[in-house]
Amino acid sequence: MKNKQDLWELYVEGDPLERGLAFGSLSDSLLKRQEGIFFAKINQLLPSQSKQRLLRTFLKWYNRELYLNVAEDYKTEIYGISRYSSHDFDNIASPYLRSLYLHGAHDIGHALQDLVLVGCSSFAAWGEKSEDGSLIIG
Repeated sequence: MKNKQDLWELYVEGDPLERGLAFGSLSDSLLKRQEGIFFAKINQLLPSQSKQRLLRTFLKWYNRELYLNVAEDYKTEIYGISRYSSHDFDNIASPYLRSLYLHGAHDIGHALQDLVLVGCSSFAAWGEKSEDGSLIIG
């Protein structure tokens, strides 16, 4: 249900698997919609299939030890949630790995931001676009 601030709110109880299964069953349409929107945005930002494959290869390598840094309870809960994931994106990763990776997507974005590959709000100017022609990054 949505709270008074119009944000989705959900409360579940149980062991990690029970919580994940309950969360997944109660929010499966929202999860599927969210995945669809996320991957549609990737297609929009990176329409080249070969570049998408390159990105997937990089992310598989980058995430290769992600599971070592996630508590077992959280991995179990994510597994339960993933049982309700769409199979439309199984070419990217299995539902469980995709769910695990998507939980880490925000942190991955910050890591890539540190590499100046992406940024939440960033800019660069040089040449005739800066006062003295030097590079300005912000």
